[in-house]
Amino acid sequence: MKRIKCPTALAILAVILVLVVGCSRGTNETDSTPVVGTGIGTPSNTSTSERLAVIPSGSSAGLQTPLSGNAQSGIWVTGQGQVSLTPDLALLNLGVEARAGTVAEANEQAASAMNRVMDILRSHRIAEKDIQTQYFNITPQYDYRNDRQNLIGYIVTNAVRIKIRDLKDTGNIIDEIAKAAGNLARFSGISFTVEDPSSYMVQARELAVKDALSKAQQFATLTGVRVGPLAFISESGSAPIIKDFGLRGATLEVAQAPTPISGGELEVQITVQAAFSIAPP
Repeated sequence: MKRIKCPTALAILAVILVLVVGCSRGTNETDSTPVVGTGIGTPSNTSTSERLAVIPSGSSAGLQTPLSGNAQSGIWVTGQGQVSLTPDLALLNLGVEARAGTVAEANEQAASAMNRVMDILRSHRIAEKDIQTQYFNITPQYDYRNDRQNLIGYIVTNAVRIKIRDLKDTGNIIDEIAKAAGNLARFSGISFTVEDPSSYMVQARELAVKDALSKAQQFATLTGVRVGPLAFISESGSAPIIKDFGLRGATLEVAQAPTPISGGELEVQITVQAAFSIAPP
């Protein structure tokens, strides 16, 4: 067997060392291209956050979707749209409450008062589908004396929610119910809304998107870049289209003047979050 000469072995060893050093450098080198990011909060905070991450035009990362990777690149903005509208529907919460020594007596008083209430609602052309029972309770009433619990009677409560489509008639309905049911009448609140909010939502959404586009363009102009294609858009929420008013006191006494009720004005608000890629200048 021939032995490998020493100079040949040394040459082979030198080649191996060169290859190992080259691979080590290739794996440890990092991209030194700077990435500049400015913003308030993070894109996940959709209510107030606006984020701008500027990637130099020479980097391919600037053309990727802002959702790729942990570093959310691109121009992130929120847009808001708000539309005012006039309510066309009143939601009135009312009921009767009777107290008596027995369940039968309390229930009879409550039923009689509620029948008078229903007669008034029908006289104002409130449809059956616009009257919904909210709850019906029979509760024992106790008196506590000398650390003893004594049953003194029962409370029967019957509450409904009604839809009033003629808002001008709301005050008259309240007054007539208060008169017919007397001290048994209970009013827990009134709210105003619209029967079909879809058209107003469309308008508010359009305004929100336009607001987001305007903000993205402003960021791009201020930072010397161009707005790229839309990469992400989401509707993060909308304000409920309802306005509540509490009716002061559990009962309403009959007054000389009619109860003034005004629906006022409502607002619907849409918020969107959008992300745009950054195009080369």
